[in-house]
Amino acid sequence: MFKHSIRDNGIGFSRDDQNKIFKQFGKIERYGKGWDIGIEGTGMGLYTSKKIVKMHGGKIWAESEGKNKGSEFCFSLPISKK
Repeated sequence: MFKHSIRDNGIGFSRDDQNKIFKQFGKIERYGKGWDIGIEGTGMGLYTSKKIVKMHGGKIWAESEGKNKGSEFCFSLPISKK
């Protein structure tokens, strides 16, 4: 199994938000919560990534300790031996 992760020190997310981010058009609501960051997007990036990783027999997930604590995005893929 091959595993890769990317960690940032950005806005992070809550457990409730974690259930949204891999859904189609799943975006974390930032405005009015002190997260007024001008980031645009459709909410399709992680959804599409999840579909691709699953098609290859892998898993994808995200972790965060909460607001302003950054995030870690991980995926694993099986390694086939030829």
